Parts: sequence; structure tokens; C-alpha cells
Amino acid sequence: MANASGVASDGLIPGVFTHARSGATYRVGAEPDGAVLSYEVPTRGIAARQSLLYYLGSGKLGRTYLYSIDGYLLESPVAYHSSLRGYAMAPGLADVSSVPSALPMNARCMRCHMSDVQEPLPGGGNRFAGLPFLHGGITCEQCHGDTSQHVLSKGKQPALNPAKLSAPARDSVCISCHLEGDTSVELHGKSVTQYKPGDDIRKYLAYFVVPSNSGRSVTEIEQLNQSVCKRRSGDHMSCMSCHDPHFHPEPAQRASFYRAKCLACHTGATFATSHHPENPDCTSCHMPKAEISDTPHVAWTDHRILKLPQLGESTGSSSTAVVPALDGETVTARELGLAYYNLVLKGEARWAPAAFSNLSEAWAKDPSDSDVGITLAAIYQAQGRWKDAETIYREALKGRAEEVQAASDLALILAREGDMDTAQKMWAKIFARAEDQEAIGINLAVADCILGNAADARTALETVLKFSPASIKARQELQVISRQGCSRH
Repeated sequence: MANASGVASDGLIPGVFTHARSGATYRVGAEPDGAVLSYEVPTRGIAARQSLLYYLGSGKLGRTYLYSIDGYLLESPVAYHSSLRGYAMAPGLADVSSVPSALPMNARCMRCHMSDVQEPLPGGGNRFAGLPFLHGGITCEQCHGDTSQHVLSKGKQPALNPAKLSAPARDSVCISCHLEGDTSVELHGKSVTQYKPGDDIRKYLAYFVVPSNSGRSVTEIEQLNQSVCKRRSGDHMSCMSCHDPHFHPEPAQRASFYRAKCLACHTGATFATSHHPENPDCTSCHMPKAEISDTPHVAWTDHRILKLPQLGESTGSSSTAVVPALDGETVTARELGLAYYNLVLKGEARWAPAAFSNLSEAWAKDPSDSDVGITLAAIYQAQGRWKDAETIYREALKGRAEEVQAASDLALILAREGDMDTAQKMWAKIFARAEDQEAIGINLAVADCILGNAADARTALETVLKFSPASIKARQELQVISRQGCSRH
């Protein structure tokens, strides 16, 4: 965990990767001025270079890199995959057919890899006034809370010990980073970045799963809760029953280390000598590794601790609803609606009716909940109910004026209605704090052209290309303006 992130040059893994579908060749390496990511698409005359600032990932499974343009923190489109011993597209990008647009790295994503993550400037969530985080890796405070008094007293004042907390608070220390579920939703008025060790993560975040889903990464806690071991042990068992955050056994020690954990509970008089003495590695049979669908080139340990995993014991049944991943989760129409919509955004359209139903109920109950309003408006927009979407966007944005995507969508509706002047002003204001957002910059350029402002349109497109040099749309629009001005629009 201490090596989960750091300065790019300290954790540099050089390599070259050519992505066949896009024709792009990526290079990660050291140059006189530091670590660098460069890429080129010779057939399209595209070449770009970025100085890498930080690495993310210990290297056990993989490693990616972060860079910054004008304070916007962005992620490399390629990552090192330990199983390949080389580079490939970052998770989620394996099927892209062109160089991806700029990939924003926000504070919520960083909090499990870095320490003292700072609040971003209002806007897209990935622009920082200074350092985006103050310490690389996972420091003591991530699990033990504020240790200042412990340090000042030279150890006489004890630091928070997760093992001595109530079960919900104890488990929250691990859950906060080691549970994703199929989706998660921040509770109204809460942010997961507010969570501190010693608190209950359920006060900030609701986790949801689709019981029939399997093959996802970061499912250890879900799976452990399904295990017979956990169900019979209850609160007596936790992640720390088997894992010591301060110690990682060497490969030669792993079998004996974890077998001892099993035998701490399985204490039958002859169990240790009679249960497969020829194979001391309990995990090889009961916790095998399996490929996962959402992170290529990675195998994940099955934490269900199945008695006979080779028989294909069921991971769930066909589901018609999402359910809380944890006991004691706060589940309201609001959280359910937002959870269902998150799944829709991931391509699971079957959840759209449930999202609409729950969000409509939540909005009627509390029209001050901007998250609900913005999401409901997006559904109306997708349905072509433009006036309904406009009305709710306007109301919801009163409480969330910094919400970039919602404001951009409202501008799109206004442009569609013919109010291009207002739409252009809105896009200009939004783009000023979200310059890494390709679609917003292109919409602004088109609006500028329609209003006859070719120079402003060119500036917007040049900004898009600074962040996304391979943007086909921005390049095409810029070529047209350079040849014939804004006459096409």
C-alpha cells in the first residue's frame, strides 16, 4: 500500500506498445527532463508528448501514470499490466478504435491510491490549484486516522486501532477502498472524501450489487460476506482475520501463512494432518484465482471460500433488482434511482425504467436534491422530452451551478430551441473551467461559428487539441474554419 502511488520517475517502467485498432504507438520512458509518455499515429500525422508526474499502482497487478495540463490531472491511456510484462490499453479502453480523448483523474478515484487528496477547483473535478495530493502511497493516517498526537507524544498517546473499533467502523476501514459493488451512490449532502477512519462508511456511501453479476474486480468484501466462514462467524470475522496490513508474506511463505489462518478456526483434533496433507495451500482449492471481465489481463482471488469451487457453485441468480452490498445500507428511492442510472450509463439499458421510476419519486419528495434532478433531467433529455428536461435542469442547477455536464446539456437544449446566443455564453463559461472536456469545447466552437465568431471558434478547437491531440472532430472543424471560415455553419 505504501507503494500504491508516487513520483513517476521513481516508479517508471519503460515500454513500447502499438495498438493495432487505432494504429497508435505509445512509448513510456525516461528522458533528460524526466518521465515521458509519447504517442504517434503516423498515418494521420498525429504526435504528442506529455511529461509524466505520478505513477498509480504498486505494480503487483499493474501501473498507470498521471500528467497535468494547466492544472487538469489526466491519466495515461495505456497502462503496464504485470501479467503481460508489458503495456496495453488501460482498463475500459481495450476496444477503442482511436486514441482516446483526455482521461480525467478525479479526487474520488485517487483517494484509495494517494494520501491527503486535495479538493479540486469547481468544475469537472480534476483541476487543482496546487498539488492534487500531499503524500504518495497509503500512509498510516488512511487506516489509523489523525496520528498527530501519537507522534507528538512519542507513542504514548495511542493511534486509532481499527481492530478495537465496532464492527461497522472496523470493517469500514477496508470497505472504503476494497468494495466497489456494481455501483455506489453518495448519500444526499455527503461525499465519500469526508469519510475518516473510525466512522461508518455507510453514512456517506451506499453500495449496490446485481446478484447475478460475476467477474468484476474489487469484489473481495462482497464475496467474503457470501462465504459460509463469514456467515457463521458474524462480526468476529473481518478482513483482518486473514490479512495483516503491515505484513505481506513472501511467495515461499504464502501457503503456510494462510493455512495457519484457516487452522485458527478449523481446529478439529486431526484436521491439520488429515485434510489434504499433500497440499498445504488451502487457497489453491478453496480460493482459486479467476479472470475478471472488467479489468483485462488480471486474475482475482475468489473470496467466497467455496467448499467445492470446481463444481461451479452458483454466484447468484438472474436478478430483476439491485440490492445493497452491505447489511445496514441506507436504501431509499433516491439511492436506488441513482444506482440504476449508473448501471444504465454502463450500457445496461434494462435498468432504465427502474431508474426513472425511483428518481421521479425522489424528485417529487425533495426537489432540492440536485443530484436527483440532474439525473432525472438527463433521462428526459434522452427520451426527447426537451421541455421537461430544461425545466428540471434549471431547477437542479440552482444548487449545483458548478456541475459541468448538466449545464452543458442544458445549453444543448437551448441551442436546439434556437437560443444559440445563450447556449454559447453558457458553453464559454463552462469550458473556462473544464477545458479538458472535448465535447464541450467542440459545442462551443460550433456555436461560435454559427454566431460568426471564427476566431473564437478556432481558439476553442485549439484548446481541445491541446488536451486531446487526436480528436478527429476538432481537427476536422479546424480544417474547415481554416479553409472557408464559418460559412458551413
